[in-house]
Amino acid sequence: MKRLVALFFALALTPGVASADPFTAYFAGTGLGTNVSGSRNGSAFTVWAGQIKWDAVGVDDFLSYCIDMTTVLDNPQSFTQSVPSGITTSDANAVSYLVTRNFFSINSNLMAAGLQLAIWNVLYDSDSSVSGGNFTSSTSGAATWANAFLGDLLQQGSPTGSAVFLNTTRGQDQVTVPEPATLLLLGSGVVALAVRRRMRRRA
Repeated sequence: MKRLVALFFALALTPGVASADPFTAYFAGTGLGTNVSGSRNGSAFTVWAGQIKWDAVGVDDFLSYCIDMTTVLDNPQSFTQSVPSGITTSDANAVSYLVTRNFFSINSNLMAAGLQLAIWNVLYDSDSSVSGGNFTSSTSGAATWANAFLGDLLQQGSPTGSAVFLNTTRGQDQVTVPEPATLLLLGSGVVALAVRRRMRRRA
């Protein structure tokens, strides 16, 4: 039984895109999110903010958030699992915390856009709000969520997380928390089988 439970946890913790080997993913549309407006270093922008869907080759399909709003998404993109150059360790840890803590609780377009804005604020500004500084957005609702996420981040002494950074040499770098649904289902089946066997032994 202990071995089966250990196997379940090993499977459950195996991320679908956590491979150091390069893999290709095709843009498959957008998930939750919306267009947002704002300013970065004095230049106005209106961009999509939220989840991006990917059909991946050799790994699980996944959702991600952009960590490079200065380039255009390419299709397909070749990714490797690594923090893109130019992102400091502290910024990478902060982004990883934001994504890990909030990824699976996102349930609305404005909430998804808010998480995206919070990620960009960490990378493009030195404050903890999208209401002022070098990176701003006043998009109703999304900015409120972004500031809530950043407020939570500010309360963490040394934020860390288990997000996966996806680096590409052509297109947009991304960040995700993979959800290995197939492995989780398999692991659940293994545990259920083990529990049944144990119950039969007691009977």
